[in-house]
Amino acid sequence: MPELGIIPERRKNLAQKEDYARLFRKFQRYDIPKQIPALEKIRDWVESGSVVALTCYEKSPDQCHRRIVSDALERKFGPSFSATHL
Repeated sequence: MPELGIIPERRKNLAQKEDYARLFRKFQRYDIPKQIPALEKIRDWVESGSVVALTCYEKSPDQCHRRIVSDALERKFGPSFSATHL
């Protein structure tokens, strides 16, 4: 779901932990609220019995936007949408 990604231009020059933290704060505050339909689509897939995996190029969830997406799903739809990071 490209709409739940971070545009590549924003990911340039991320070197320090604080760079990632700043990017993710902005993503959570400004981008996620605009993507409620995408979150609802994931909810619908899960509720219909599908297994959903959030993937990204980043190895660690702490340096990846998928953590923000998974947190948003849990906040919006409850603890049954808590993610397991593999």
